[in-house]
Amino acid sequence: MKKLLLAAVLAGLTTTAAAQTSLYGLADAYFGHTSGKTSTNQVSAGGMSTSHIGIKSVEQVGPYQASVVLETFLRPDTASTGRFNGDAFYARNAYVSLGSKVGEVQLGRVTTPYFISTVAFNSFGDSFVFSPMVTQRFGVTNFNLAAGGVDSGWNNSVLVKTKAGGLSVTGVYSAGVVDDATGTKQAGKSVGAMYFGGPI
Repeated sequence: MKKLLLAAVLAGLTTTAAAQTSLYGLADAYFGHTSGKTSTNQVSAGGMSTSHIGIKSVEQVGPYQASVVLETFLRPDTASTGRFNGDAFYARNAYVSLGSKVGEVQLGRVTTPYFISTVAFNSFGDSFVFSPMVTQRFGVTNFNLAAGGVDSGWNNSVLVKTKAGGLSVTGVYSAGVVDDATGTKQAGKSVGAMYFGGPI
């Protein structure tokens, strides 16, 4: 009887508001010329930012906001998905979440706090072409994770974030991070904090 009552209450809550779904993205391509032993012209993707397309669906459930986010990387120069050949289709983000005024919990593939703090305070943003900070930490020859690069997102994760005033704190636990250099499966943990307030 209790389970039936709980199901009825949840069904009543979910009918109070309709889900709002949005489609969004960014396309980035550039033309470049290299000189030296072999002088070449090329058109390539993701000069200042990695191209992507995403779908987000949000529904208000009582005091909570339930969301589903699915985002895939794109390479407009070759009409391919992913950052590189063999990349997972929803490699940018793929999670479900439940949030309120005090914070949010995300389950699935999530972006790590370390990547967010790197690009938030980097004059080149998330450029894997022109930013030494991003390429040295997160990519070997532009996202070549198999060659020892570190991924900007983790699979099989629980992400918890909260914000109070100008301070935001995010923590992630992943039950299945794969060490990109060796292919060894291991648990991952990451905590990040950022402060934005006035002139600071």
